[in-house]
Amino acid sequence: GDDGLISIAERNFTELKSLVLSKNKIKDKGVIVLAQGKLNNLTHLDLGSNEIGNDGVIAFAQGNLVNLTELYLDKNNIGDQGAIALGQGNLVNLTRLDLDSNSIGDQGARALAQGNSVNLLTLYLQSNKITDEGAIALAPGNLVNLEKLYLNSNQIGDDGAIALAQMIPAKSLTINLSYNKVGAIGKNSYEKRKNKSVTIYF
Repeated sequence: GDDGLISIAERNFTELKSLVLSKNKIKDKGVIVLAQGKLNNLTHLDLGSNEIGNDGVIAFAQGNLVNLTELYLDKNNIGDQGAIALGQGNLVNLTRLDLDSNSIGDQGARALAQGNSVNLLTLYLQSNKITDEGAIALAPGNLVNLEKLYLNSNQIGDDGAIALAQMIPAKSLTINLSYNKVGAIGKNSYEKRKNKSVTIYF
């Protein structure tokens, strides 16, 4: 829980590179202390399946963990405000960000797309509350280095699929849009796309 995390954060583990604390009932209190702690050489942090909300993520995005390259926050209680903080925060070295199974909607998706995470290679946003509006915002955003984008199990329809099919990645991009609301129009538009560097799974 929080007390255990606070104990770790306050110790002098300055050489620690990887920390896995999934399924530990960690809340905002613990994450706030972790963000301001001494673990600023961490590159891999897994906080999935906890009870972290927006306040914890806001502190986290503004904290000392600027060397993180992989951050797992799946299955928590993070909404748009948390995603906005991550987009505007100082975690600019992230290459993998997992926000699967939270409560992030279109505002959060837009903030991530327009934010500082330009080095992201893999972004997990499945099982959130993203609609066409969020998908359309993701398409022309700053995430030009993305190689894998998981948007399955959201509320994205034809318009979102059409926009995503027109993304221009630096290399190649695979998008998972399964279990959304994409119909024949969206799928046909994808099949006729000119940019073959984008692959979408419906």
